[in-house]
Amino acid sequence: MLGIAFASTPVLLAKLLCLIATIGFVLKKANILQWLAPRAIQIAFLAVTIAILQSWISTGKPPFQTIYETLIFGTWCMLLVYILFSYMYNIVFLAPVVGLASLSILLYAVTNPDTEVMQLSAALRSPWFIPHVVTYFIAYGLLTLGMLASVYSLISKDTQRQDSSRVLSFSATHIGFCFLTLGLITGAIWGKYAWGDYWNWDPKENWALITWLAYLVVIHSYYMKAWRQKRFAWLSIAAFALVVFTYMGVNSLPTADQSVHTYKQSEYKG
Repeated sequence: MLGIAFASTPVLLAKLLCLIATIGFVLKKANILQWLAPRAIQIAFLAVTIAILQSWISTGKPPFQTIYETLIFGTWCMLLVYILFSYMYNIVFLAPVVGLASLSILLYAVTNPDTEVMQLSAALRSPWFIPHVVTYFIAYGLLTLGMLASVYSLISKDTQRQDSSRVLSFSATHIGFCFLTLGLITGAIWGKYAWGDYWNWDPKENWALITWLAYLVVIHSYYMKAWRQKRFAWLSIAAFALVVFTYMGVNSLPTADQSVHTYKQSEYKG
């Protein structure tokens, strides 16, 4: 349990900061909390960064091996994406939503502390391992932000915030789709390097392709005037459900045991 010993303190701090940011969502009229929420997100990002670096240094391997590690890295990507977009758009109002989402992911990660140091399989020692994982999780961070903005646009009664949320949702989703495409490409190259084929048509790859096609539809729907508002938001949310299934749900399919992305207990389960 070496990884969790090193990462527990910064992760705990990140959860506390995300909780503070979330409180700003509950107490909407508390100006101090509204001011504090985006800053709590920024400090939480630094805390998660420290957790990732500590795990990497202590284990001597990139911390993208277990469910726990990928959930932590996924949170890092989402926080990074929010911070970058906050400099381009006036999205302070989304800080509590991002805080709640990050807190939920971190709490789930703690319930899956599969942090034992394990030997990477030969396939995962490929030089394409890190580029593939990083591009995909940046895509996930962007698509998560796009989904959260879509949800906010549906529930908010503030017209200005609705419009800002829709623009943010499209921008994050569009860039996320580009990274999703890059993830598919690096994955295909990795597959050729590791297994001799660019595509094996196993469940993980099939659902990754289905997710990519779904977001292709989402992107194009924005250019249809009648679909630009609520319909685009609902499509964005539905497509994100496919992201979650591709990441977490595919391994529960009966055919998952035959997947080249499923490894022995002593190895990575991707």
